[in-house]
Amino acid sequence: MRFIWRYQGAAREFITSMKYRPSLKLCTLAAHELAQSVFELFPFPDWDIIVPLPSSSLSLKTRCFNQCLILARALHFVLKGRSPARLEPSALHHTGGRHPQASLAHNLRIHNVQGVFKAQAHKVRGAHVLLVDDVITTGATSAAAAAALIQAGAGPVDLIALARAQVWEEYRHEIYRRIPRRIAIDS
Repeated sequence: MRFIWRYQGAAREFITSMKYRPSLKLCTLAAHELAQSVFELFPFPDWDIIVPLPSSSLSLKTRCFNQCLILARALHFVLKGRSPARLEPSALHHTGGRHPQASLAHNLRIHNVQGVFKAQAHKVRGAHVLLVDDVITTGATSAAAAAALIQAGAGPVDLIALARAQVWEEYRHEIYRRIPRRIAIDS
């Protein structure tokens, strides 16, 4: 797992505005910042595919864009020529039917996302995946997505995000306990 900002102060205000007062312009700026940092975060990119965390249908209806897809497109553009990675936005989908993570107390998030993601085995089988998220709060969402990818046959899954919240420290051990052993989490 790699990220560029701590989810606090100005970074938190920026991301909150980008997501909850939906701003495609702020999302594009954030995507540029993340893309410019990718080689510092992962000096030797060797991914086969780039997979954005999918939005729920409710989030897409409210926001009108998937911020993780915009981040993933910027990463794909910057990685061209330095990595064979293909952008695979349909490799993972959100099955719906759950409460938005941001609306829940941190201790409820791990249970809320169990089984919420489904990966397309024919797109991920054996692939080294770069999973793209915007914010890692408890880590429950990205862990559930990574687990779905691995259960569908993906190889290693690396995670990149704009920001990580401090509360992640409190929940990481619970998440480690619940995810498949093949997932290696590096913070």
